[in-house]
Amino acid sequence: MNHIKVPRNDGTDMADYLLSGLQVNDIAVDGANRKWIATQSSGLFLVSADGTQIIKKFNTTNSALTSNTVFQVCCNPNSNSVYVTTPSGLYEYFSDSSPAETSYDNIYAYPNPVRPDYGGDVTIMGLMDNSLVKIADAGGNVIRQLKSTGGMVTWDCCDQYGDRVKTGIYMVLCSRANGGSESVVTKIAVVR
Repeated sequence: MNHIKVPRNDGTDMADYLLSGLQVNDIAVDGANRKWIATQSSGLFLVSADGTQIIKKFNTTNSALTSNTVFQVCCNPNSNSVYVTTPSGLYEYFSDSSPAETSYDNIYAYPNPVRPDYGGDVTIMGLMDNSLVKIADAGGNVIRQLKSTGGMVTWDCCDQYGDRVKTGIYMVLCSRANGGSESVVTKIAVVR
């Protein structure tokens, strides 16, 4: 049995064993091969595919969970839904990862159009694993580059400098992270 060490974020070269001393109740794997770990008293953990990094921790102080006891966790194999059971009931969380596709034939973005009163992210679904996603304006200028987690990516409707984009039609260009041809696979209308 290997104990995975997670580097501390305190500027030292020290590391701790992953979830040392915590009772693990359940583990599920999402579309990006990341691990969701349910614990008896410390909430829910999202761990990188190789187990070396805690990506997120969900508990009563930073999430909708009303208990730090998580009995079970389940990742929907067909979407980005993660289901969690606690003493208070069932919770659904929408992850930033979904199962990857084998081609770019079924890409879509939502919400689309992005209306002036919408303040959230645009989700682009139907991507191949680790896709390089470029958002371009109508003039063909790439304003933002993103990398998919599994079969999806989210865009905050900002350019590479963090400025909100203007009203217009934006093209989503995708390619395999290891190379390949690009193509316009969908468009997103933004209305300000």
